[in-house]
Amino acid sequence: MFNNPSTEKNTMSSQLKSMLAAIVCVSLWGFVAVVSRIGQSHLNRYQFLFWVSLVSTIGMGIYCYFKGTLYYLKHYSGKEWAQVIGLGFLGGFLYYLLIFNGYASANGMQVMIIQYTWPMMMSLLSILIFKESLHWRKAMATVLGATAVFIVISKGKLSGFSVEHPWVLLSVVIGAVSFALFNTFMKQLPVEPSSMFVVFFGVATVCAFIAMLVSGGVVAPSHKDWPIVLFTGVVLNGFSDLLWLWALRQTEASFLAPFIFFTPVVSTLYLYLLFHDPFLPVYGLGLILVVIAGLLNSRGVWIRGIKKAK
Repeated sequence: MFNNPSTEKNTMSSQLKSMLAAIVCVSLWGFVAVVSRIGQSHLNRYQFLFWVSLVSTIGMGIYCYFKGTLYYLKHYSGKEWAQVIGLGFLGGFLYYLLIFNGYASANGMQVMIIQYTWPMMMSLLSILIFKESLHWRKAMATVLGATAVFIVISKGKLSGFSVEHPWVLLSVVIGAVSFALFNTFMKQLPVEPSSMFVVFFGVATVCAFIAMLVSGGVVAPSHKDWPIVLFTGVVLNGFSDLLWLWALRQTEASFLAPFIFFTPVVSTLYLYLLFHDPFLPVYGLGLILVVIAGLLNSRGVWIRGIKKAK
C-alpha cells in the first residue's frame, strides 16, 4: 500500500508547526526563573503569585468565554471538581509559591536544575501510584535526576561540603514533587483542558490571596511591577499553555515531549545573560544529566516521531 503524498505533506506541515510552537513555548518557559526574580523586587512571593494568578484567571476566563468552553464547567461531576481543585492547589499554587521562593532566596542555577527534575519524579510516581511498568529508561532517568540534584547541591564535592540555603532548596524539591503529582494526575482527568486551567488559576488566586492576607496584607503592584505581572500572567501562564495544547492537538505527544527537557538549558542561558549568575562546571554537568534524564524519560518514542517528520 502506497502512502498518500497529500497526507504525508499535511502530516509534515502539522509537525513543523507543532515544532515551531514547542520552540516558542520552551523559549517562554525559560523566563520563569527571570520573572521569579524580577517580580519579587518589590512584592513578596505571596503578593506576586496572587496578582499573576488573578491576571491568568481573568485572561483564561475571557478566552474560554469567547471559545465557548466555560460551558464545560457545568458538567463537571463532584469528583472531577474535587480533583481539579486539588490539582490547582498542587500545580497552580504550591509549585509556583515554592519555586518563586527558591529563585528569590537561593542560587538560581541550583534552583533551576532541581526544579526540572519533576519529569523524573513524575515517572517514579507513575510507577508507585498507577503501577506502570518499570522500564530501564525510567530507572536510569530517576538515577540521573537524583545524581544531578546531588551534584548541584554539593557543587561536586563528595565529602566535607556544606549546603547553602538547605531549607529553601528542600522546598524547591517539594515544589518539584508537587508539580510531578500535578502532571501525573492531570493526565488521568477526562475534562476539557482550557476550562480546567481556569479552575487551576482560580484556585491559585484564592490560595495566594489567603496567604497574602496572613503574611502581611494586600499590596498592589507598582507601575514598575505591572509589566512583569502582566507578562507572567498573560504570556507565561496563559498564552504558552494554550499554544502547547494547540501543538499537542497537531501531532503526537511523543514528538513534542523532548522539547520540554531543553527548557532548563534556555533558562540557564537567560540567567547567565541577564543576571550574570555564576556558572560552575558542576552546574553544566547537572544540566546535562537533567536533559539526558528527560530524554530517557520520554521512553525513546520521540525518535520515531522525528523520523516521521523527515
